[in-house]
Amino acid sequence: MPPLRSDDILDPILMTREETAKLLRCSRRFVDGLLANGVLPKVKLGTKSLIRRDDVMAYIAGCVGGES
Repeated sequence: MPPLRSDDILDPILMTREETAKLLRCSRRFVDGLLANGVLPKVKLGTKSLIRRDDVMAYIAGCVGGES
């Protein structure tokens, strides 16, 4: 396993709904809607539902053209 870098801690691979909302500068309710509609997939770890940072970045990239 490669060593952990400080960037990995600052930019986690998996994020909570709250962290995702903060990154998107939106409400947690909006993030919940994205999850419910399958726009953002979730990763289940035990009882937690987390969101991959790469999926959030791909969502942002898809919104650049005016679609959301």
